[in-house]
Amino acid sequence: MVGCESEPDDTCTEGDNMGSPMVADGFDPTVAAPALRLTWSAGSGSGTDLPPEYFDQVAVALETDAAVRDLISSLERPAPREIVVNFASLDTFLASQSELSFTLEFPDREAFIDCSHAGMADRYLLEVSVTLDSGAVVNSELSQRVQLGAI
Repeated sequence: MVGCESEPDDTCTEGDNMGSPMVADGFDPTVAAPALRLTWSAGSGSGTDLPPEYFDQVAVALETDAAVRDLISSLERPAPREIVVNFASLDTFLASQSELSFTLEFPDREAFIDCSHAGMADRYLLEVSVTLDSGAVVNSELSQRVQLGAI
């Protein structure tokens, strides 16, 4: 159309922040302050350009159930491609639940890599679900998705 500008191409959202995110061995939910360690390999697409500092901006997403959010005492990034989710005691929670699910949020990539997109800030989410049986991890699923900002 004459007189209308087209929206710029989205050069930010292609690819994943993380390659093969997983729960690392060693999670013991029965200790007083359990820590769940998540690791991953390099991302894909625009995600390969993300600097280590990007992952320092991790937060517990509002999508996480309030009861679980209250159990998460802190998030740490002690090494590249590693996040540790620290919990308060899980004893009471695990007495009635066998699945621990939460979502981690990462910020828009625009502030960290040379890319652009239309609209408001995008959110990059990592959904984590861990199934436990007698204090042992029997299954874990981690999936990534992008929530595009309003145009």
